[in-house]
Amino acid sequence: MAEACEINLGRGDQENDLIRRGDRAPLAIMADRASAVLVGQACGNALGVGYEFKTPPLAGIPRMLGAEDRLESGEWSENTQLAICLAEVAVTGIDLTTEEGLDAITSRYLAWYQGGTRKIDAPTRVVLETTVNDISNMNPARKIRSAAAYFHIRTRRTSGSGPLSRCAILGLTRIKDPQWTAESVRAVTELTNVDSLASEAAIIYAEAIRRAVIDPLPGDESWASRINLGSGIALLAPSRREQWREWLQQAEETYFQPPRDNTYAVPALQAVAGILRAVKIEHRENPVSGQDAFRRAVSLAVQLGGATDSIAGLVGALFAAGIGLAQVPTDLQKWLHGWPGLKVDALAEMGVGTALAGVVGARGMAQMITSAASLTDLIAAHPDAHLDSWVTPEP
Repeated sequence: MAEACEINLGRGDQENDLIRRGDRAPLAIMADRASAVLVGQACGNALGVGYEFKTPPLAGIPRMLGAEDRLESGEWSENTQLAICLAEVAVTGIDLTTEEGLDAITSRYLAWYQGGTRKIDAPTRVVLETTVNDISNMNPARKIRSAAAYFHIRTRRTSGSGPLSRCAILGLTRIKDPQWTAESVRAVTELTNVDSLASEAAIIYAEAIRRAVIDPLPGDESWASRINLGSGIALLAPSRREQWREWLQQAEETYFQPPRDNTYAVPALQAVAGILRAVKIEHRENPVSGQDAFRRAVSLAVQLGGATDSIAGLVGALFAAGIGLAQVPTDLQKWLHGWPGLKVDALAEMGVGTALAGVVGARGMAQMITSAASLTDLIAAHPDAHLDSWVTPEP
């Protein structure tokens, strides 16, 4: 019999906690965790791309093999590429719940797509291609939503894991405000995927990222308490919460046999929950560092089979948010590279920049960017500060 479930399922006081202002980690610690999110995702992607849909799945330890002639060893996949598109917009501090913010994201998606991408899931490809061919006078966000709605009417297959696989960075966009974060995630997800399952899964996952980054528990040894799924259920419509509690609890109880069909939003998030449960149980029996937990988690994600780059990327970002950049294995980081010609340092800067931009807003971020001080310098000057006292958001 499986041990009692540990996922925070968002009941009672846990729901009220989502709207309370609790303690947060000092700025330097939060910055380390935020800077790790895209790096952790990229590590998982780069490990998983060489093993996608292999039969049988990998039984051993994964290596960064690349993917035939489309991705080199250590090169991240389209999930991280699209996450970078989101980060490039979010780092400006623009409100992603506005049409202006969504227009910016849509334009970045289209530029990426027209730039010669070599792989993307079929539903997203159809939506982007339809949008490219739309010669109407509608604004970009309205065009892509129209294309997504038409695809949904035709196929009813828009609950894929694509938005979930690229949304980790969205957990940092309004890091002080869970409701605003959730609204941003929903708005961005609905650009390409109409089915509410896609946005619900993304909201739950992004909230787990946000909470891991701001959690006040210090130290590497506390990673198991910091990394959790389920608190974001309270951000969903009341009528949807019990169903998601059941799905995540089911994943916990069957962690030793996680779902194999992980290309859709629900089983993909269940796969993450099952892997998290397995690593925590192993940790309870034989405690390991955050770095070792990260290795084990991404290995399990690849060994699961199916959409290995997506699941390993999801697991990598979540664990990285809890352990911080300093604990993401350096032997994995050193090989990373990818579109649009970036390496680890740039991914790390995007992560911490997105977190800060969500606090100071577009005007404050513009001032930071044009000032002489770098983000690293600003954080170093205020390492023990907290977000509430360090900066004031735009009205």
